[in-house]
Amino acid sequence: MKIGIDAHVIGKKKAGAETYSKNLIYELSCLDSENQYQIFLSEKGTGFEKNYKNLSNFKFEIIPTENLLLERFISLPLRSFKKRLDLLHTHRIIPFFCHSKTIVTIYDIAHEKHPELFSKIDSIAMKTLIPISARNADRIITISETSKKDLVDYYNVAEEKISVIPLAVDLNKYKKIEPEIVSQSIKKYQINSKFILYLGAIEPRKNLINLVKAFGELKKHNKIDHKLVIAGGRRKESKSDYFENLLKNIKELGLTSNVVFLGYIEDNDIPFLYNAADIFIFPSLFEGFGLPPLEAMACGTPVIVSNIPSLMEIVSDGALVIDPADPDDIAQAIFQILSDVNLSKSLSEKGIKQAAKFSWRNTAQKTLEVYQDLFKINDSLTS
Repeated sequence: MKIGIDAHVIGKKKAGAETYSKNLIYELSCLDSENQYQIFLSEKGTGFEKNYKNLSNFKFEIIPTENLLLERFISLPLRSFKKRLDLLHTHRIIPFFCHSKTIVTIYDIAHEKHPELFSKIDSIAMKTLIPISARNADRIITISETSKKDLVDYYNVAEEKISVIPLAVDLNKYKKIEPEIVSQSIKKYQINSKFILYLGAIEPRKNLINLVKAFGELKKHNKIDHKLVIAGGRRKESKSDYFENLLKNIKELGLTSNVVFLGYIEDNDIPFLYNAADIFIFPSLFEGFGLPPLEAMACGTPVIVSNIPSLMEIVSDGALVIDPADPDDIAQAIFQILSDVNLSKSLSEKGIKQAAKFSWRNTAQKTLEVYQDLFKINDSLTS
């Protein structure tokens, strides 16, 4: 079987999507020596292929364009045809015309449920292209039961066409680390204080303004000596005024010296930041899955998440749950952990146990089963 994987997100600092692509490809290379894989990268992914130079069944090709529509609807299907691929696995959108069978991973449909969080042009593009892809793809992979239900409800997609394959955490990387090593590894960030951590994209659906308001309440009324560290980059597709509005709130609350922006964090530094934080908080309004809470839990960091279905599905009893629309509720949960050593220890232990249930090997194995199942169906129809 010849399998094509669209990995254009690698090298583009796309957070969860990039993590998913890297780990899926790596684990498939460990599991499968029989099928032939053609991995399509963007120019920013150049160098990734060096990790696989000794594997004869993994080939890499750079698609030299930064125009996503040109890459997705012309370059990708043309290369798929030339390579005579049996299957093509893409992110969110499939080509309109493709000779091979298609599988698309759709992480969530935030653009449908919360269109106000996106720019007008991106909202229109996603509302047009993702439903077409969902209906035309031969199979859909999504990352939670919540996202599966949304795809069925919004796009009238048959349930049997959708496979739920959760994301995962690399337990060799995300784990408890000796404090001395952690301290040395994060020196370059010059935080110099105990801190509460948020890591993820800076965009409206991450609800950082309410987090800042909650932090302001804690500083004012509970006199906590922690800083709030916000790690992550701004998304191009998010509303351009959101970051400016966030900074305005920080200034008005008198928190300028207590909120630290670290920008995009390199992969290798992330486990150290989780380990160094007293709390990891993820107050999102909407998620398809939510990798950072799972990674933080694996590191033994007490975690707070929103009470949205997809996050509750992941964390189980391994995290505190808050109403993301209520800054007072967020503040209360943070103070509860900071003031109760036993609760902090309990969440750390439960989080580690819960995170251990998610492995990238299992994600890759289930994905390979989708490939094999679709290929068998196609093979039986053509024989």
